[in-house]
Amino acid sequence: MTIYAVVAAADFNRGDFLGRYAAGEFDCVLAVDGGYAHLKEAGVDPDVALGDFDSLGFVPDHAWVVEHPPMKDKSDLELALDFALERGACALRVYGCLGGRLDHTLAALQALCAAAERGVDVDAVGMPSDQQGYAQGMEVSVLVGPARLELSPASGSTEPFFGVVSVHGACDRCEGVSERGLRYSLEDQVLTNRTSWGLSNELEGRPCSIEVEKGTLLVVHPSSAQARRGILSQ
Repeated sequence: MTIYAVVAAADFNRGDFLGRYAAGEFDCVLAVDGGYAHLKEAGVDPDVALGDFDSLGFVPDHAWVVEHPPMKDKSDLELALDFALERGACALRVYGCLGGRLDHTLAALQALCAAAERGVDVDAVGMPSDQQGYAQGMEVSVLVGPARLELSPASGSTEPFFGVVSVHGACDRCEGVSERGLRYSLEDQVLTNRTSWGLSNELEGRPCSIEVEKGTLLVVHPSSAQARRGILSQ
């Protein structure tokens, strides 16, 4: 599986990135505009720098630069996701796209859903916070049906497996939505992008699963959870 780390300009979870980078999880590191500064400050030289570089303020002197004009129909992040998919990415772990400006975050979530609907695994990493459930960091996994997302304690973890899991419909109609192993169960229901029904469920110290038969879900969960995807049988 070819895994791309995509680093944009918003809040950067350096700890999560550096841990996975040191473990050799990424086949390519793609800096998106101001994400280039995040990486350089972390001592990491990206494989590619892409964007119009209005956030960064200059075009980096880098071996591989993909420069776009400021006036365009797609955001730098969307162009970066296209770039990764065109080069065979099977999974995208996206940093620096959550937090900051609300309009940017909403646009980023739309771009992530569009990428996932093209057949790749997409996870976006947020910042650690003091809010209950996300002390170790928050992550958004995009789930495109028919599919299952299983959440379990990370391998070797001794931390209690608790926290908040929220499930949001990212399209007009998500069918066959089930949540099992969480505090509140859900079985074969319909979620839409006009309801908050899936907000603030809770991990109960054991592995759990979220399923969708048709449609696209955004699953918000602690980044300390190990997330595995599977395809539902039809």
